[in-house]
Amino acid sequence: KKMKVIEVRGSSQEPHRPSRWTGKTREVLAFGLILMALYAVISLVTYRPTDVPSIFWDPSRHGFASNKGGTLGASLAGFLYRYLGLTAYLLAFFGCFWGVVILLRREIRDALAKLAGVVLFLGAAATLLALATPDDFDRTSLFRSATLPGLGGAYGNASRDLLVMYIGPVGAVMAMLLVLSVSMVLATDLMIYFGLMRRDRPSPDTFI
Repeated sequence: KKMKVIEVRGSSQEPHRPSRWTGKTREVLAFGLILMALYAVISLVTYRPTDVPSIFWDPSRHGFASNKGGTLGASLAGFLYRYLGLTAYLLAFFGCFWGVVILLRREIRDALAKLAGVVLFLGAAATLLALATPDDFDRTSLFRSATLPGLGGAYGNASRDLLVMYIGPVGAVMAMLLVLSVSMVLATDLMIYFGLMRRDRPSPDTFI
């Protein structure tokens, strides 16, 4: 007897391929994040209190802003210094970091969780800087004295005062260190990278 051979044919449709426009969009987004981060750093470094932090700057009355980022850069730097203090540089770091990650075409999963991690990290860092600010902090010793209320900005000062009132300075430091470590994992997948590096290493019991 002849056996019947049943041929199973797959779907005639071609496998799904990502559109080339998806790659172009990722590249544009990556370069945008990197350029915005660099622009923020330049604006922060070249900020002067004499530059009124307002986008409604009138050059005919006040002259041109000395900030290398122009009027917009002076406004951005003034806002960041006022509310985040020196933590503003970490915000620029994360923007550049994720721009490079996207540019290298690494898939970003759980974007909302990573965004939450960045926000928590910045808040914890600002609070720790505020806790590290000495009681005799002299704003006039910094060239940004007209804007910078403390090392952690206005947010860091408010968070510090609230935590110290309820759990004391030691408890506040311990709580913020915990938040800082957890948020770093959420924001950068740090533990995943370490896990992959450890998996690629040969076991000490392995003989080559």
